[in-house]
Amino acid sequence: LAYCTSIVRSQFRTHVFGVIVLGHCDRLFHWDPSGMVVTSLFDYTNQTDNYLAQFIWYYDNASPLTRGHDTSVEHISETQAYEFVGQEIAERVKARNPHHSHFCTMNIPDRENGEIQHLHLISYPPPCHVSSSFERMTRTVQAFDLETKEFVFVKDYWRDVTAEAEKEGDIYTLLEKHNVPNIAPFGHGNDVQCKVRFKDSEDSVLRPVYTRHKVRPGDKIQKHKRLKQWTLYRMSLKVIGESLKTFKSTKQLVTVIADAMEAHDAAFFDAHILHRDISIGNILIHNGRGLLIDWDSCLIVVNGPRSAPRAVSILNYS
Repeated sequence: LAYCTSIVRSQFRTHVFGVIVLGHCDRLFHWDPSGMVVTSLFDYTNQTDNYLAQFIWYYDNASPLTRGHDTSVEHISETQAYEFVGQEIAERVKARNPHHSHFCTMNIPDRENGEIQHLHLISYPPPCHVSSSFERMTRTVQAFDLETKEFVFVKDYWRDVTAEAEKEGDIYTLLEKHNVPNIAPFGHGNDVQCKVRFKDSEDSVLRPVYTRHKVRPGDKIQKHKRLKQWTLYRMSLKVIGESLKTFKSTKQLVTVIADAMEAHDAAFFDAHILHRDISIGNILIHNGRGLLIDWDSCLIVVNGPRSAPRAVSILNYS
């Protein structure tokens, strides 16, 4: 498990295959955010049914996507990065990552049409924000949008498909429709789509990435009768804020929190959306004011909020 965590923290992966060696026996495993599937113990020295040799052969001949690589993110050379955005911008992208190794291009799907891809430039490896090897695994990174020529804040995470919840981009659409203040301007975002190439064909198509979710009769699952299905979601915000911890004065801290409260209040009463995940990490400072972000755990109140007075804050700094 620690091995998988280390890989997904430092790479863009959809799943991981591995081998657990125990003397002359071993087990094969397949990990993705929904869980880990492990084979029965077998003797890899058996010449009749050498499952390990078969696995290595199939893995060696598999496509990058089948191996577990997120093909919506591709490594490029420094020369290519300079050609895309110019040396000055490329160096600014590099400077934002103290652990820079090389550049990558990252596709972010369009909010309205997921098959439309918007190209961004990022520095690799990504910051190590992933703390768990399962479920959401939220990761953030700063990127340069090759279309708008601006730096943006990018977040990707695994979205629970079985919950039938709204996509975060659709939530932002509702917030924008009801003129909810103090939210970050949305850029692009949808379920990540990777290129799938069919046999005997050079053509490829885009397909969403899902975790293994079907439980077969022979699978031994003791605690969970039904595995959740997850799909990779990626989005961008047009501003890059600062952590709430970086406030410059008590006045600014109170102002920023009040701005977040105003956003929460308007979202609930006007758009009928309950945030449900207020924390120090979800309130940003931008140009001295507060922004409430991370609406992926919100709840749409179907029948509207109960009749209740709005919270009113009167701040006197004189």
